[in-house]
Amino acid sequence: MHRFIYPALAALLYAGTTAHALANSDAAAAISQAEKDLALAKEKDGVWMIIDKATGKTAVPLPKMLEAARKAAESGNAAEAARIAEKVSTFARLGIAQMEGQPDPKPLFPE
Repeated sequence: MHRFIYPALAALLYAGTTAHALANSDAAAAISQAEKDLALAKEKDGVWMIIDKATGKTAVPLPKMLEAARKAAESGNAAEAARIAEKVSTFARLGIAQMEGQPDPKPLFPE
Protein backbone atom coordinates (compact mmCIF):
# COMPACT_ATOMS: atom_id res chain seq x y z
CA MET A 1 0.00 0.00 0.00
CA HIS A 2 2.86 2.40 0.77
CA ARG A 3 4.09 1.87 -2.76
CA PHE A 4 1.05 3.77 -4.02
CA ILE A 5 0.68 6.44 -1.33
CA TYR A 6 4.20 7.88 -1.42
CA PRO A 7 4.35 8.47 -5.19
CA ALA A 8 0.87 10.01 -5.07
CA LEU A 9 1.87 12.37 -2.25
CA ALA A 10 5.05 13.30 -4.07
CA ALA A 11 3.05 14.08 -7.22
CA LEU A 12 0.61 16.26 -5.28
CA LEU A 13 3.42 18.16 -3.57
CA TYR A 14 5.18 18.70 -6.89
CA ALA A 15 1.99 19.91 -8.58
CA GLY A 16 1.28 22.37 -5.76
CA THR A 17 4.83 23.70 -5.79
CA THR A 18 4.80 24.05 -9.56
CA ALA A 19 1.47 25.89 -9.54
CA HIS A 20 2.77 28.27 -6.87
CA ALA A 21 5.96 28.92 -8.85
CA LEU A 22 3.95 29.56 -12.03
CA ALA A 23 1.66 31.99 -10.20
CA ASN A 24 4.68 33.87 -8.85
CA SER A 25 6.33 34.00 -12.27
CA ASP A 26 3.07 35.27 -13.82
CA ALA A 27 2.88 38.02 -11.20
CA ALA A 28 6.53 38.94 -11.76
CA ALA A 29 5.98 39.09 -15.52
CA ALA A 30 2.85 41.23 -15.09
CA ILE A 31 4.68 43.62 -12.76
CA SER A 32 7.61 43.86 -15.16
CA GLN A 33 5.26 44.68 -18.06
CA ALA A 34 3.41 47.23 -15.91
CA GLU A 35 6.73 48.93 -15.09
CA LYS A 36 7.54 49.22 -18.80
CA ASP A 37 4.07 50.52 -19.71
CA LEU A 38 4.10 52.99 -16.83
CA ALA A 39 7.54 54.30 -17.80
CA LEU A 40 6.28 55.00 -21.33
CA ALA A 41 3.11 56.62 -19.97
CA LYS A 42 5.25 58.90 -17.76
CA GLU A 43 7.39 59.78 -20.77
CA LYS A 44 4.29 60.77 -22.75
CA ASP A 45 2.71 62.52 -19.73
CA GLY A 46 -0.23 60.13 -19.80
CA VAL A 47 -0.36 58.84 -16.22
CA TRP A 48 -3.92 58.44 -15.01
CA MET A 49 -5.46 58.13 -11.57
CA ILE A 50 -7.77 55.18 -10.98
CA ILE A 51 -9.87 53.65 -8.23
CA ASP A 52 -9.28 50.08 -7.08
CA LYS A 53 -10.18 48.06 -4.01
CA ALA A 54 -6.47 47.45 -3.34
CA THR A 55 -5.86 51.12 -2.54
CA GLY A 56 -9.16 52.21 -1.03
CA LYS A 57 -12.08 54.27 -2.23
CA THR A 58 -10.19 57.24 -3.62
CA ALA A 59 -8.42 57.63 -6.93
CA VAL A 60 -4.67 57.07 -6.83
CA PRO A 61 -2.00 57.53 -9.52
CA LEU A 62 -0.78 54.50 -11.41
CA PRO A 63 2.65 54.46 -9.69
CA LYS A 64 0.90 53.97 -6.34
CA MET A 65 -1.12 51.11 -7.86
CA LEU A 66 2.12 49.52 -9.03
CA GLU A 67 3.45 49.74 -5.47
CA ALA A 68 0.31 47.92 -4.30
CA ALA A 69 1.05 45.17 -6.84
CA ARG A 70 4.61 44.85 -5.55
CA LYS A 71 3.40 44.66 -1.94
CA ALA A 72 0.87 41.97 -2.87
CA ALA A 73 3.63 39.96 -4.56
CA GLU A 74 5.93 40.34 -1.56
CA SER A 75 3.18 39.14 0.77
CA GLY A 76 2.68 36.02 -1.37
CA ASN A 77 -0.60 36.99 -3.04
CA ALA A 78 0.47 36.39 -6.63
CA ALA A 79 -3.04 36.44 -8.08
CA GLU A 80 -3.80 39.86 -6.60
CA ALA A 81 -0.39 41.18 -7.65
CA ALA A 82 -0.97 40.04 -11.23
CA ARG A 83 -4.50 41.53 -11.25
CA ILE A 84 -3.30 44.92 -10.08
CA ALA A 85 -0.27 44.93 -12.39
CA GLU A 86 -2.43 44.06 -15.41
CA LYS A 87 -4.78 46.91 -14.48
CA VAL A 88 -1.81 49.31 -14.28
CA SER A 89 -0.64 48.15 -17.72
CA THR A 90 -4.09 48.59 -19.22
CA PHE A 91 -4.57 52.12 -17.90
CA ALA A 92 -1.00 53.12 -18.76
CA ARG A 93 -1.62 52.02 -22.36
CA LEU A 94 -4.90 53.95 -22.39
CA GLY A 95 -3.10 57.05 -21.14
CA ILE A 96 -0.48 56.64 -23.87
CA ALA A 97 -3.19 56.27 -26.51
CA GLN A 98 -4.98 59.35 -25.20
CA MET A 99 -1.81 61.45 -25.36
CA GLU A 100 -1.05 60.22 -28.87
CA GLY A 101 -4.60 61.02 -29.99
CA GLN A 102 -4.63 64.40 -28.24
CA PRO A 103 -1.02 65.58 -28.20
CA ASP A 104 -1.84 69.12 -27.06
CA PRO A 105 -5.12 68.96 -25.15
CA LYS A 106 -6.86 72.20 -24.34
CA PRO A 107 -10.09 72.79 -22.46
CA LEU A 108 -13.15 73.28 -24.59
CA PHE A 109 -15.79 75.64 -23.31
CA PRO A 110 -19.14 75.51 -25.07
CA GLU A 111 -20.56 78.84 -26.11
